[in-house]
Amino acid sequence: MFNCQFTKIHLSAIGLGSFHDHWQDITDNDFLNSINNIRKYKGNFDLLCFLWWAIWSYRNNIIFRQASQNNSQNIINQARNSYQNWFNEFKPKRFIHEQSCHRPLVSWTKPPPNILKINFDGSYKIGREGQIGITLRDCKGSNIHSYSEKINSNSALFSEASALLAGLRLALSLGFRKVIAEGDNINIINVTNNIWSTPWSIRDTIEDIKEEVKKFDYIKISHCFREGNRAADFLASKLNYNMRCICNPSHRDFLTIIRQDVLGYTFARRIV
Repeated sequence: MFNCQFTKIHLSAIGLGSFHDHWQDITDNDFLNSINNIRKYKGNFDLLCFLWWAIWSYRNNIIFRQASQNNSQNIINQARNSYQNWFNEFKPKRFIHEQSCHRPLVSWTKPPPNILKINFDGSYKIGREGQIGITLRDCKGSNIHSYSEKINSNSALFSEASALLAGLRLALSLGFRKVIAEGDNINIINVTNNIWSTPWSIRDTIEDIKEEVKKFDYIKISHCFREGNRAADFLASKLNYNMRCICNPSHRDFLTIIRQDVLGYTFARRIV
């Protein structure tokens, strides 16, 4: 690798290695240390790769195609131009990919004292079959009431809206007048908060929700990521049972989710 005089001269000319007077003594470890120093003190490691490629390319042209030799500056210019073309074409895409790999951490959050948190979720299967899941928890994360029910549904959106409506009615029936309701469907949240217009398919359900909202002394309906809504998601899509509905299920996985939420477990946001 280091016996080629052409490579020795041009590596030395661009500053890759301070030991050009004794190339015959260079080990692979010396070379890697030299590269690391350039990476640390002289900037872009990507550009270094293009410099190495340019030297290799010019050397092969001289040996196999009898091309004339170029001075080191021409090699550097060629490497810089190739690097810039590559950067313009591919580097932004790589940056986007790298950023997407750093996924945010999400957890269920406890409500303030004297406020009940409602988590709701709904699922839909082809054939007008839906299922809703609801959890009611206090400021300590204790499960006040949990509920899952199979419903007739024509869409996932209808199931989500039905879950919110059922959660509000359940809280009212238990005497709670100060609540925070959270779900992971942004459509339902924005429609309920009058940010988006109401789809005709769930207009009646949304009107019922708004009527129930008037009965609370304090209510906040907000969006959360699915990783912060795991208990309701489990009740709506993963819990299997033969009856029409089930209250306070003792399923081991559901109880584990409740305990993890109390302890503040975090989960990486899933990238869809």
